Amino acid sequence: MSGRAIGACIVVASALAGTAHAQPAGAQAETLFDKGKALMAKSQFAEACTAFEASQRLDPATTTLMNLANCREKNQQLATAWGLFLQVERELRAKSDDTSTKLQEVAHARAAKLAPLVSKLTIHVATPAVGEEITRGTEHVASELWNQALPVDGGSYAIVARAPGKKPFSTSIAVEPSGDGKTIEIPSLEDGEALPVARPTPVASTVTHPAGSLALPVTFGIIAVALGGGALGSELWGRSIYDDAKAANGDRTAQVRLWDKANARHYAAQAMGIGAIGCAGAALYLFVTRKPAETVPAIVPVATGTTVGVQLSF
Repeated sequence: MSGRAIGACIVVASALAGTAHAQPAGAQAETLFDKGKALMAKSQFAEACTAFEASQRLDPATTTLMNLANCREKNQQLATAWGLFLQVERELRAKSDDTSTKLQEVAHARAAKLAPLVSKLTIHVATPAVGEEITRGTEHVASELWNQALPVDGGSYAIVARAPGKKPFSTSIAVEPSGDGKTIEIPSLEDGEALPVARPTPVASTVTHPAGSLALPVTFGIIAVALGGGALGSELWGRSIYDDAKAANGDRTAQVRLWDKANARHYAAQAMGIGAIGCAGAALYLFVTRKPAETVPAIVPVATGTTVGVQLSF
């Protein structure tokens, strides 16, 4: 039994259980959308844009994208707003209902109005070196986009050019939010030492325990007991809700809602039960097959929009 397979018993079970209890992505997105609208009304545009963007990530919708585009324009991010209005227009081209047609027309008009106001930045590279790369701020600028006037939001940009075996070149430039046009000249890179490449630092590490350590089997045993207890509690909770559903015989809507809740608790109990069995098996296996030098994985919490749990890193 590999370390990754053992760790999966916790991640899968906790993910399945967490999904049953997590708030639906659509509900979270709606909450963030409402927050964005409220912040827009207070002219807090930067915060409103952040809320709309988070809502769009959770549950993409054309109306949210339209509000985000409007927010970016209000926040003087004209290039971003222009691109978003064009995206809304593209998404609605295949639709023919009245609402979509009207929204497409509005998006087209807003994009056309912004087009002449968008600031542009040209990165001119006369003689590029072999393997040369250019970044604008944190963004990589593809070579196909060199020597072209590219739409950018207003602000200050750090431009860095580098190539293997060459000294890097760096400069910065400020671009106005509206109607500006700037050009950066990238000279031929001189021979020399290139900038070092940053390497990601591992987040989790492993810890080696002395011969015959019981730490790992005990850890799995504790997790198995916790999952088993959670499974029992969720199953009893589901049965209680199911009893309430039977009692609500006269109200069909309430009865269906309670049945859905009862089923969710039942499925969560099943997921945690499977996880408990898997972790108990892993604990027994590791106890019997302990090696002289046992490596204990780091336990890393896992939390996303729809899952919660822990993961073992080997």
